[in-house]
Amino acid sequence: CIGKVDAEEYRTRIESALEFLSGRQHSVLRMLREKMETAAQELDFEAAAGYRDQIAAVASIAELQRVVILGAGDMDLVLCLRGASRLYAVVFYVRDGKLSGRESFSMQAEETDSNAAVVEQFVKQYYGESGSVPKEILVEEPLPEQTLVEEYLSEISGRAVRITVPRKGDKKALLDLARRD
Repeated sequence: CIGKVDAEEYRTRIESALEFLSGRQHSVLRMLREKMETAAQELDFEAAAGYRDQIAAVASIAELQRVVILGAGDMDLVLCLRGASRLYAVVFYVRDGKLSGRESFSMQAEETDSNAAVVEQFVKQYYGESGSVPKEILVEEPLPEQTLVEEYLSEISGRAVRITVPRKGDKKALLDLARRD
C-alpha cells in the first residue's frame, strides 16, 4: 500500500491473511515454515527467528479459534493451581462457545487438601455467592461430593447443572489449553 513491498509480495500477504481468517491456518503455517527454512539456509537467522515467532503466534491463535468453534454454549472451567507458597482457583468463562475471560482467586487450604477438594470448596462458595451458574462446569478430576454439589448448584440456579471431567474431545482440549494458559 505504501510501497515497502512489491505488488506480488503484497498480494501474497493479503491472500495469506484471508486464508488465516477463514480458518485455513495450515497453508499459512506451511508458507511460514518454508520461509523460515529458506532464511536459515541463507544464514539470515534474525529473519528465521521472526518467522519462528510468527509460526508460534499462528499456532496459538489457531488453537484459540478451535475453542471458538467449539459451539459449547455457556460453561466455566475451574482449575486449582499451586505455586511454591500460593494456591489459586482459576475460572475460565466460555460464553456462546467463546472463551471470554478468566479470573484468579487466592485460596487458603491445607497442604494435604487435594486439588479436587479445593475446587469443590471454591465452586460451592463462588457460585453460591455469585448466583450466576452456567449449565456446565468443567473440572480436571471428579469432586469428592460431586453429586451433592451438582444438586446444590441446580437448586440455586433453577435448572440442571452438570460438573464434567472431560476425558477426550474439544472439552478436554479446552481444559488443556486453560491449564497451559
